[in-house]
Amino acid sequence: GGLQGGIRGSDLAIQAPLVPPCERVDCKDSIMPKNIIESSDSVNSRSETKIVDSKIKSKKLFDFNHFSDNIALIDDSENVLTYKDLNDFTSELDSKIKRDLCVIFCCNTIGCAAFYAALLESKIVLLNIASDLDSNSILRILNDYKPRYLCMPSNLAHAFFSQNFKNIFEKYNYMLLESCLDSMDDTFVTSKENCVNNDIFNDNIESKNLQNLDSKFMDDTFVISKKDSIISNNFNQTPTNQPILKDSKTQTSHLHPLYKSIPKGRPICKIDTKSASAKFQTPTHRPCNDISKNLALLLSTSGSTGSVKFVRLSYQNLKSNTDSIIKYLNLDSKERALLILPLNYTFGLSILHTHLRVGASVAITQLSVMQKGFWEFLESSKATSLSGVPYTFEMLKKLNFFTKNLPHLKTLTQAGGKLRSDLQKEFATFALKENKKFIIMYGQTEASARMSYLPFEYALKKLGSIGIPVPNGKFEILDSKGCKIKESQKQGELIYKGKNVALGYAENRESLSKGDDFKGILHTGDIAYFDKDKFYYIVGRKSRFIKMQGKRISLDEIDSLLHATFKDVTLVTSGLDDMLYIFIESKNCNLNEIKKFICNALKIAPFCVKIKEIDKIPRTKSGKILYSQMEKYYE
Repeated sequence: GGLQGGIRGSDLAIQAPLVPPCERVDCKDSIMPKNIIESSDSVNSRSETKIVDSKIKSKKLFDFNHFSDNIALIDDSENVLTYKDLNDFTSELDSKIKRDLCVIFCCNTIGCAAFYAALLESKIVLLNIASDLDSNSILRILNDYKPRYLCMPSNLAHAFFSQNFKNIFEKYNYMLLESCLDSMDDTFVTSKENCVNNDIFNDNIESKNLQNLDSKFMDDTFVISKKDSIISNNFNQTPTNQPILKDSKTQTSHLHPLYKSIPKGRPICKIDTKSASAKFQTPTHRPCNDISKNLALLLSTSGSTGSVKFVRLSYQNLKSNTDSIIKYLNLDSKERALLILPLNYTFGLSILHTHLRVGASVAITQLSVMQKGFWEFLESSKATSLSGVPYTFEMLKKLNFFTKNLPHLKTLTQAGGKLRSDLQKEFATFALKENKKFIIMYGQTEASARMSYLPFEYALKKLGSIGIPVPNGKFEILDSKGCKIKESQKQGELIYKGKNVALGYAENRESLSKGDDFKGILHTGDIAYFDKDKFYYIVGRKSRFIKMQGKRISLDEIDSLLHATFKDVTLVTSGLDDMLYIFIESKNCNLNEIKKFICNALKIAPFCVKIKEIDKIPRTKSGKILYSQMEKYYE
């Protein structure tokens, strides 16, 4: 199970999913004939609105009415939505809602993309999470942010039906729920031991082990059952399609906690560790006047599940970065992007934003590059561009991408981490030979997606470079004393300045009223330098450095060195001072040869290096490596 759109890093999810993965959507509300897809070039040519520089007329992010007849969204089930459909849908939705916070459960379907765009246009503040996020994390987010609305696939929504959440709108197999609560009430106290003995949230909690309970849930908050009030009106029955979980240690199966039959009346349990008692409170939303008028979107800073820390993005952030990307990619209404990256991921959203802003098409799918259906959809949709993270391009090479005949595909874009130099060279060479564009980009969620790009004509000349700042953006490099570095080749922290820099961070509902904390300046945390032509290069993360026998070493540089030498080996490095760990996913490789090579290259003793074979390198759903999870393999 897991989110199937984008990179199959989701296969590596450690925590159990909330509910079954999103079903393939059959958009019966609006289906256009298959021949419309095949003749999309002629349809979109009706609106010759090539967008260059900043001459975009609409002050809003989207202007669906302007591109009325163009195809906006298509999927691999041959469902199609035009911009007129989106415009009508937005108007219909807008009449049912008012500005407040909405948590949207994302998967790569037309329904999700349509609801996201329409809600954003209607000035609803969106908090995007993966539809397969684990139940503990979902309940913490709902408790900490208290949203008025929930938006999710219809097949998941039954878990939230009750007197506290009601269905107010459903279309394209997605449903919008609204909270019915206006105040905190129905509070009562029970003992912590009684709370545990009920055993209605987690089968693995021992009733007598109160210390374990406190350590398991941070901030002394035991979210025992927001499900108590949101799961069902009939608590003597469990919903259909209940997810069955398997304990990897005991090999026993049990019903997912969110679906357990439980008595009504105790949604949230707050534990007072001093008095050993617990208060149960009914969840509530708060009035929207506690939300900044500039706030548009909340995105997670991390691809890992469980974090309640989000980046606060404004309408100006989104519009500024969208226009910059449109300019350097030279996008117009004839484009059709194949979107495989998740819609709770800033890179995936930037593809949706840019193409909907210029009246282009987005071909959206939950299929991965490893599936036959993906390649069939790539051809049938006549996609003009494909975007991915480094892991995507690693998989494309293994799947013989260079031998495939894809005449409609004109552009490849890569972001989400540094691409190995050998892969950059191979894809750039292929693009040059086939008259395509291969564009490497660099960004962070805190920059609304994009900070720099490497123009396609420099893809081979500037191997390893992140390129130049996006239009209306600026880079600086600061030394350890905070002084600006003016000489080329000298390393320091990369600083970005621009209107696309986020407002700041959020950790709860109270954070949503904050103003602009970053003031247009982002300390990226990346160590970088520029060459004589002012092209920038990332050396590594500030946090990805260790000291080996007195020498400061970049783990990212070690990764690059090993990948260049052992091209067919899937590996990643981690470590502590004076101990380098190399984790290898590949089987049947010569570990001694790798160890000997790295010891000679770094001039370090063999006892400072440990190499371990592991089944899977932990990755986010978008394919990024979860370095923080490598520590569990340390000895």
